Amino acid sequence: MRGCLEISADGRALTAEAPGDPAGLLGRAFGGEPPAAARAAAAAEHLGRALAILTNLFDPERVVLSGLLGQYLSIAPRRIHAELSVSVVARARSRVVIAGSLANPVLIGAAQQAFTRLLARPRLAAKFAQVRMADRVPGGGFAAG
Repeated sequence: MRGCLEISADGRALTAEAPGDPAGLLGRAFGGEPPAAARAAAAAEHLGRALAILTNLFDPERVVLSGLLGQYLSIAPRRIHAELSVSVVARARSRVVIAGSLANPVLIGAAQQAFTRLLARPRLAAKFAQVRMADRVPGGGFAAG
């Protein structure tokens, strides 16, 4: 929990210094309340920095931000785009960053497909975990073969 995006851009990051509801804080930021707007802008800056790194790694044409992250795009788009412009890849070809429209973006699309079989059969996961633990060798590795 040091250096990860969650501690600097998710709802807990917004309410770390002043406990409360992230949605309420974002509402106050939209309304122009200086402390709330400053916290949302700082979180948006961290998000932009993460997007720059991801752009350098994956070279996407489009980035879709959903949920809380999509709201940062409405509150502080300049902060996100300023950090994203640090990316060499993003400067070479402009990137489209948009807010998603899904109400609940968790496990949608490809991620959901990857987990569908596992979620439908939780015993399969337990069996796999047991097999992997049985293959462990002293010292932390896995037996080959």
